[in-house]
Amino acid sequence: MLVLCSSGISAFVAALYFVIANINPKFNIFMCVALLLCIVQTLIACFYGQLLSDESEKMYNVLWDCPWYSWDKSNKGCLIMMLMNCKQPFRITCYGLVVLNFKMLLSAIRLSYSLFALAIRYK
Repeated sequence: MLVLCSSGISAFVAALYFVIANINPKFNIFMCVALLLCIVQTLIACFYGQLLSDESEKMYNVLWDCPWYSWDKSNKGCLIMMLMNCKQPFRITCYGLVVLNFKMLLSAIRLSYSLFALAIRYK
């Protein structure tokens, strides 16, 4: 997660450098590739975080719908334990501060665009 945070910071610094130094990004292909890689890395982490959360919610629903009434007592106890552990969906977090999912990805994109627009306006 440290790599994810540092790549986001480096992407913001690179974009801010483009604005301050009046460098057109299409002429600096290496910086554009680095920015694209930072975005893809963040997208992959958020995609798998969302996928894990969705699948853990599905697991709770499958456990809830299983035919537990025909099971023996020890299996019913195991089912109850599994249901109690699956109440909250699994989440990938970054140091416990933010949950990596599509909501975080959209908020990061909005924040990046807002800061970029602010830097362009007050150049």
